[in-house]
This record gives sequence, structure tokens and C-alpha cells, in this order.
Amino acid sequence: MNRIEKLKEYVWLLEKWNLKMNLISYNNIRELIIDNIVDSLSVYEVYHFNKHDIVADVGTGPGIPGVVLSILNPDVYFYLIDPRKKYFMFLKTVKRVLGLNNVVILNKRIENIDKKFTVILNRAVADINTIIKLCNNVSDMDSLIFSYKGPLFFSEFPLKNNRYKINIIKKIKILEIYNKRLYIIGLKRY
Repeated sequence: MNRIEKLKEYVWLLEKWNLKMNLISYNNIRELIIDNIVDSLSVYEVYHFNKHDIVADVGTGPGIPGVVLSILNPDVYFYLIDPRKKYFMFLKTVKRVLGLNNVVILNKRIENIDKKFTVILNRAVADINTIIKLCNNVSDMDSLIFSYKGPLFFSEFPLKNNRYKINIIKKIKILEIYNKRLYIIGLKRY
């Protein structure tokens, strides 16, 4: 399967499994694709993965954005991390069906992982201060944390941990076409 075919198959698996397990909330296929697949690509506006990256998708749920990004970056390792069993079962199927050899699925809480990541992604997991606290043990001075945030993210400031600084706040313009407002917040440890 090429990348486009894998993305289509992933959307089909999401739809099929969602009927049984309520993996994700959406009203129609357009909403599923815009709010989740296209939204996942937003990180490219601030960062381009390289083959040396080891990426954690914290609270991945059904693999958003980690599965989408792993399909598009087959030379980069993605760790999809979520403690909920239903997502673990779904992601095991996705990995097998799509042949995602660059994906590791961890059915754990991020606080219980003893590994450092170069890039840490999170989407709809927690406020920025909680993310910093949760990811402290898996990040180091070279790690970047990217949080996908809606328009009310300003209420999450100021940062309570002064070892982290905001590297970038980027409004994602592509989603404005669909009346969606998304920001990518980039954090760096100092």
C-alpha cells in the first residue's frame, strides 16, 4: 500500500471500529477527515521530522496524530502511548493491517515510561502545564513538545515550570477555511 492508500484504510478502520467501540466523536466523514486527519498534519507548519527523531504521541487515543504522521514519515519511529485498552486493541490492528513497522504501541501512562523522546506530541490531552509535568520524565534538553490547541489556550498561561519556554505559537491557517481554529504550541526545555 502506498501512503494515500494507507490513509484511506486508516479512515476506513476508524469508521468500522468506531461503530463498535466509540473511539472518536464525529458527525460525518468530512468532519472525521478535517478535524482529525488534516488537523494531524498541522505540526508540519512548525516542524519537519527527520530520520533521527523518536516521537511520542502522548494520549494518542485512536492514533491521532501519531498514525497519520507515521504513515507519512516511514523512516521515523513513533511511539503511540495511551493507557486505555480499547485504543491499544485498535492500534494493534492498525499497525498490522497498514504494516507500520515504524510504530511502537505502549498501553501505559506517560509517567510510567522510562525513555527519552526527541519530539513529544499531544492533542486534546491536558493543559500545557499538566503536559509539562506529565512529560518531564520522557523529555530532556533536546526534546521538543508540540501541543495541538484550540483558540482558548491562552487561559493555560503562565507556565508554572520555568525550565520550559514557549518556542513557538503558530496559528494554523489551513483549518480556517473550515471555521476551525487550531494553534500549535512548541515548548523547549532550558
